[in-house]
Amino acid sequence: MDLTILEGSTFCVCDEIGDFSADTHGFFADDTRFLSRFELSVNGARPYLLSSGKVEYFSAAFYMRNPIAGGLDLDQLSIERRRFIGGGMQDRVVVQNVSMTRLELELSLEFDTDFADIISVKEHDFSLGDPTRAEPLPEPVGGHFTEEGNWFLLEDPTDPDIQTQILLSQRGEVRNSSVHFKIALDPRARWELSVDVFPSLENEELAPKLAERRFGEELSRVRESLAAWQLRVPNIRATWDDLRESFRQSVADLASLRMRSAGEGGLGRLPAAGMPWFMTVFGRDTVITCLQTLLFGPELARGALEVLAELQSKEDDPSIDAEPGKIVHEVRQGKCARNWFPAYYGTVDATPLYLILLSEVWRWTDDHALGRRLRQPALRALEWIDRYGRTRGTRSGSRTAASPTRRSRRARCRATSTTRSDACPSSPGTSGATASWPSGSTARPTS
Repeated sequence: MDLTILEGSTFCVCDEIGDFSADTHGFFADDTRFLSRFELSVNGARPYLLSSGKVEYFSAAFYMRNPIAGGLDLDQLSIERRRFIGGGMQDRVVVQNVSMTRLELELSLEFDTDFADIISVKEHDFSLGDPTRAEPLPEPVGGHFTEEGNWFLLEDPTDPDIQTQILLSQRGEVRNSSVHFKIALDPRARWELSVDVFPSLENEELAPKLAERRFGEELSRVRESLAAWQLRVPNIRATWDDLRESFRQSVADLASLRMRSAGEGGLGRLPAAGMPWFMTVFGRDTVITCLQTLLFGPELARGALEVLAELQSKEDDPSIDAEPGKIVHEVRQGKCARNWFPAYYGTVDATPLYLILLSEVWRWTDDHALGRRLRQPALRALEWIDRYGRTRGTRSGSRTAASPTRRSRRARCRATSTTRSDACPSSPGTSGATASWPSGSTARPTS
């Protein structure tokens, strides 16, 4: 069963032991796959799973035992793999000899990447795409090993500035895009390895010490952000355990959907549409999620209103269905922006939904300053409704003389912009329970 962990729009999809072994697996950032293959083996064989799962939405743990291979008997090794997602991906592998005899083994890591854009990868997902008709994914590329820093560098052949850097804490034998560690363990002895993976769209390389410090800072920041979020949202007290647990899980799930907007360093400004393929701004999905979760406070709704105002169309561009005042449908970055579109506006309902959300946030919070800041975007949205939204059908329906290029691009955009209605969490019920608001919260309807 696939497992997804994420932080903002950076995430990984892996199998039950943490490997990237399927077409849709990998480590993704900025709508680009930076690692498409990452497999761990012991004496050339796949370890046996004991258990695995998420620790938090940004971390996971995988517990395994050794395969019967290379002279190893059953249950002589315990293998623990812990993963954290922040600005990059960090794996911690711990191998322990749980037998009473000295053991010798070879642990291997194999990796490569195709630097595919996320929409192309999604087309190979049976639940949301059509693998039988999907375009072939790019050929994977191997890495160049740097002996001095003990790290691999994988470069996109179409753009050398797009890179994946893999730093290793232990030295091993390098064979093409794999590394093999000869390990000897006395009874109860342990061996540890850190694997740090960093994506870059700007030809950025990190020294090992800087990478270690960055991951430490990232882990602290993510945990502090989650703790602060949990303090800001309402608490629930209930005698019904299932309701209390559902509410707690809803708060955690909503926290996992918070993302950095393009060009922003802040976390939690607005919710993404859904993981894994829709961890980006979707105007309609983002607005509906904010409407349905005002119970948790106005923070995400305020952020969404401001970000969507920044992305509001100011020009008429038929190739992306943009018209002045229209609210964006989908935003993409990295390879996806280059291969498909950086922003697409082909939705008729995001603009009126934006006005509804603005009205609801003002009604819940009585925030006149927010209303004044967003007055012009709101007026532009109303003008779009009067000028374009009242026409019969959408732009494509009212202007039939579109060029073949425009029609094909719009068809491609729409085919890959499927709205995920299940990405919008519903607010939990309150039957048999009482909700308490954090001190200082203003998220109450003023009616």
